[in-house]
Amino acid sequence: MRNALNLAAAVFALVFVSLPVRSMTMGAVEVVCPIGGEKFQALTALSGTQSGMGLDLKPLGPTPAPWPLPKCPGNGFVMYKKEFSGEELRRLRSFVLSQEYQALAKENTNYFLAAKLRAAMGEPASSIARTLLQATWEARSPEQYQTYATAALAAYEQVLQSHPRDEEIGLIATLIAGELERRLGLLEKSRSRFLGISNRDTLRAPMDRIVRLQLVLIQQKDTEPAEIPVE
Repeated sequence: MRNALNLAAAVFALVFVSLPVRSMTMGAVEVVCPIGGEKFQALTALSGTQSGMGLDLKPLGPTPAPWPLPKCPGNGFVMYKKEFSGEELRRLRSFVLSQEYQALAKENTNYFLAAKLRAAMGEPASSIARTLLQATWEARSPEQYQTYATAALAAYEQVLQSHPRDEEIGLIATLIAGELERRLGLLEKSRSRFLGISNRDTLRAPMDRIVRLQLVLIQQKDTEPAEIPVE
């Protein structure tokens, strides 16, 4: 990520913004499951408008957050990307049909399952972390949010092991990890993380606004979702 505008690039890539109409349109498409060949109808987003962004990078407004992923009804495989190679499907099939995955598929959201699939394929920590973060947006209960956010935080800690906080990627990972800690009620850890940013006084917008807001929220012991300030 080369500059502050890339703070949410991974998220924006998943969101189709329809500028003329402030609404979200969903539709069904026919999908063939790459594992087993099952045909089914999957819900997809056709249009949407983003009006803001949460501190956890969740797009706000009438827009998908996150973008829907097709899930095969029979085996629960989540199609987390458009195309898979034969070798990828061979490796994924074994995991998808395992008792471990089948049990997970009954209780968890699509993006959490996608993160498990990415991990099974040995994908980079940054990819797994981003997918787990998106899973937190889908959480159906406070307990599920805590599980997903804890997993996402651990993944972002892995990202930080290879990217120092003074680098762009490391800084963004720090901001996300600090937000996850705040939401999980780990306020002192979150505060220390934000205060530990070495170049805090020279951060560019919107990063400096994020840090200042986070420190205020932590001081207020606020663990609720909050929006990135635009000014």
